[in-house]
Amino acid sequence: MTKDLSIETRKKLFVLLSIFYLFFTGWQCYRNAQRSLERGVYLNVNLRANTGLGTYNNHVLADGRGTYTTGTQGELYWRPRSLTEAAMLNVIGGHVADLVDVFTVLVLSGAILYTFKGSRDGAVFTKRMVTGFAIVISLVVLIEVVAELVRLKVGHNYIAYITHNRFSAIVGGKLTPGGILLPLLGFLSIIPTKALEQQKEAELTI
Repeated sequence: MTKDLSIETRKKLFVLLSIFYLFFTGWQCYRNAQRSLERGVYLNVNLRANTGLGTYNNHVLADGRGTYTTGTQGELYWRPRSLTEAAMLNVIGGHVADLVDVFTVLVLSGAILYTFKGSRDGAVFTKRMVTGFAIVISLVVLIEVVAELVRLKVGHNYIAYITHNRFSAIVGGKLTPGGILLPLLGFLSIIPTKALEQQKEAELTI
């Protein structure tokens, strides 16, 4: 049972869980980028001014890398040239595991490990643990904000770059998937259980 596990054992289990999540999310990001490279990507975009595209239906772009559906706002089908470009475009779409999600798992795992660094079964909540909890909670909120800013910047600047300033992406909001965050935060609540039990026992004996 988990209540019988020592703090040290729980930390080791969390390291394994973090490595698994990082590998799993990274693999999903890689596979999604591969699919985008093979099949192309559909993006909602704004047509920039003075592009010469007018309002054509299913307009084939001159470089042959995509097609564009009519209007000042429309759908762009784009074929990435490389795996890196495909991964960047997936960041804009935000519908699948992407580079931002990999970064999220890495940062949160590091913050949680920092929280419990140096903790032992005999020692309960140290100053580092209190600080660490505050860091983790702040990071959950901060990462959401940073993730949206990254998607907006990539959507407006990267799309303009690869399409020679003809388009900018319309970026929709996306929360970091709960499937990535919740198991890590859930494990965070389990780790100090043993120490809390020892603290209560110590208080009862005084």
